[in-house]
Amino acid sequence: MSPIRKLWNLAWNSPALRQSGVAMVGTVLTGGFMAVAMILASRFLGPIDFGIFSVAIAIMMIVTKGTDLGLNQLFPRLLNQWHTKPEFQENFIAQMVQARLVLSVITLSAGVLSIPWIMRWLDFPYGSLLVVAVIGAVLIGWYEHGYLLLSAAHKFMSVATMSVLQALLKLVVFAGLFFSGYGTLFLISLIYFVSPFISLLIVMQWTRFAWVRKFVPVQKSVRKAIVRFWPHAAVGSVAITLINNMDLLFVQGTLNSLETGLYAGASRLASFVVLATYAVSSVLNNRVSRYRSKKDLRAYLWKSLSLAGLAFLGFLVFVPLSRTLIIWTIGPEYLGGLLPFIILVANALLGFALVPYTSYFFAVDAPSYHSVGGVLQVSLIVLGNILFLPAYGLLAAATIRFVTTLVFGVYTLGMILLTWRKAGV
Repeated sequence: MSPIRKLWNLAWNSPALRQSGVAMVGTVLTGGFMAVAMILASRFLGPIDFGIFSVAIAIMMIVTKGTDLGLNQLFPRLLNQWHTKPEFQENFIAQMVQARLVLSVITLSAGVLSIPWIMRWLDFPYGSLLVVAVIGAVLIGWYEHGYLLLSAAHKFMSVATMSVLQALLKLVVFAGLFFSGYGTLFLISLIYFVSPFISLLIVMQWTRFAWVRKFVPVQKSVRKAIVRFWPHAAVGSVAITLINNMDLLFVQGTLNSLETGLYAGASRLASFVVLATYAVSSVLNNRVSRYRSKKDLRAYLWKSLSLAGLAFLGFLVFVPLSRTLIIWTIGPEYLGGLLPFIILVANALLGFALVPYTSYFFAVDAPSYHSVGGVLQVSLIVLGNILFLPAYGLLAAATIRFVTTLVFGVYTLGMILLTWRKAGV
């Protein structure tokens, strides 16, 4: 048998590789559709309006966390731990649906009431856009809920379809608005916010995959597991969202509209690397949470070095092409953000390399890892932007993101060493 044939058989017989392959194909298609959609939006709106659009997205992503407050992190951990106890899984899903319904109502109410304060704090006089962003935040919260349910059930083809579909919906509508010339900032934002929920409804109907088959009485053991991990997951989850969006809000509140648009363009281009990170993590989190021996974990960690090598090679290939990428995509008017763009891509690739190591903590009993790591990163971003953003501008904002991820990587590796003795059973 030829080496290529052996390699093919090895990949085909590995569930993890097959699932990762499906996830990566979905990521490539999603990334491609989203890239074209955002290129059309950035060119149609121009740097200033694209900055406004991106600030609204950042606010929406932060508000979205109010619909789960860390519940999302419990799906891969607990559902996979109970893969031999379907009654526990059923009870868990029922409790998650009830909790998200309550949180959605609270988030929608609090978000709308907070709009005047947000407008004053960020000097962002676009109230109607913020209303749509808050509504979109609740809808995307339910999109994430469906995404996690399907991932936990290892229905990665459905997950990929849902992800690709929401990107395709944006692309088709954005293209229509772009070539017709009838698009507006409000309409583009509205389409961006509601497309994920539409794709969720289509896929859930197509797969006949219900939110929960039946509501059952609360089981104390399930509630006990939720209570143990939720507080740390809540802090970590909110922190991650702040980390990914807060720098743009600092730029909006500190610098001018053009600089906000330049940074938004650089961030959006760099964020396509994050799509690959999200796809790989959705697979690894669900698989690693089932590992129960040090032998499996050790093999997993050694194999994970390949992602770090892939990220490094990706950066070497990217740097010479960075200027051309901006010109051919969002346009030459965004070249003022070239150096921040390079730094943000380096940050995204570093985050990609760290994915297997952060997923490791879904297999060990270390709930504080997420909360402490999240608080550490948020603190560095807040302090760094307060101290350096006014003087050094966009370069400071991007560099602070990279340094924060680097510190988090050191923290992650240190925590792996500290928890290794407790790993496995």
